[in-house]
Amino acid sequence: MNNVLIVGAGQLGSRHLQALAQLDKKFAIYVIDPSIKSLEIAQQRYSDVSREHSPTVEYIPDIKLIEGLNIEVCVVATNAAIRFELVKKLTQLVDIKYLILEKVLFQSISQLDQAKELLKQSKIKTWVNCPRRQFPAYQDLAKKYQYAQSISLHVIGKNWGLACNAIHFIDLLHYLTNFSQYSLNYQKDVKIIDSKRAGYKEIVGGLDAHSDDQKHHLFLTCEHTECGQVMLDISVEIDGEHIELLEREGIARWLDKEGDVIKDAPLKVLFQSQLTHKVVLDLIERGECELTPISISAMLHREFLEKTSLLFTSEGSDSIEQVVPIT
Repeated sequence: MNNVLIVGAGQLGSRHLQALAQLDKKFAIYVIDPSIKSLEIAQQRYSDVSREHSPTVEYIPDIKLIEGLNIEVCVVATNAAIRFELVKKLTQLVDIKYLILEKVLFQSISQLDQAKELLKQSKIKTWVNCPRRQFPAYQDLAKKYQYAQSISLHVIGKNWGLACNAIHFIDLLHYLTNFSQYSLNYQKDVKIIDSKRAGYKEIVGGLDAHSDDQKHHLFLTCEHTECGQVMLDISVEIDGEHIELLEREGIARWLDKEGDVIKDAPLKVLFQSQLTHKVVLDLIERGECELTPISISAMLHREFLEKTSLLFTSEGSDSIEQVVPIT
């Protein structure tokens, strides 16, 4: 029996769970959340999609109740504020072979460094859930342009959550280019606002990033409007080719210099409920998956957290320890 553990049964955790309904009875699933209401919602969502062959699920309100369990794959889908302490507790209570962490990984550079060392000592192979790496359209782009000399990724929109989601696009640029290091800077006009998630902050404005060899670039801009409607335009320039990545419409569109369409290709956006079972099967069968390895994601997060922490750091404080209240 392969034991799969999901920690956090909220909006995202319940979607991870729905994907696991596509596995079979050779798997046993455990879902942990201290909120009985969250567990009940997750149970309902699982029953909505489960079939006769789907794995059985245990819904558990106390993490101590799984002490000593051997876990093949663990998915931590909690908010970032508690993730570091939770990972520490998991390594003490259960034996985990493969670990999937949500982003933003942690809220400080100190937590990031400690977690990396802890996971290394515990010999837990770990990946970070930036799922665009699993989208066939982005896989095709990465393969087609693997020898590109210059790639610039542009993301412009409103209310899409710069603090929360910037790492997705930093990760996408890395996926397309495989740069070894990069630098990031916020534009001077950025503002900190309250997030729609209680207790967290968001950032409005823009940031620019580039690979250390100056070949590859990222430009992110996020405005805030009172209506809250999310608008997001993604495009990429690859060695002079202009491609619009129309995720909402499901199209990757190549344009010429006059803006006329050269060709279209499918760009299917896959939801979390369509992905997690594939990750689990890949890990069980070959010990690898398509998500971002922790070694790469930690490098991407470190620069992001360092520069973001400066927005929250008072003069004279330590940016390494500074908690960045985003998730």
